[in-house]
Amino acid sequence: MGEAVGGILAIVGAIQTVQTAIPVCEAIDPSSLNWTEYNKIIGLVEHPENHLQTIGKDIIFNKRVITADIQRALEAMHASEYKQFGKILA
Repeated sequence: MGEAVGGILAIVGAIQTVQTAIPVCEAIDPSSLNWTEYNKIIGLVEHPENHLQTIGKDIIFNKRVITADIQRALEAMHASEYKQFGKILA
């Protein structure tokens, strides 16, 4: 469980870096960007204790059972299959 949250936080950190860099690029008009969905995701990830729970052997995130997805993601991460890890978490 801790590894999964750590992996998600690493992905969020990478996205935050991109979000910070985008306004620097003169070719992009910042007023056209819509970060609403991203900010919702950040809220879920930054405070998983508000959205993550375990019931028996199931992991529930945002009212959805994600146990099998987390298991597959961790297996991919341990096998150094990082693209697959990211795809599963997405």
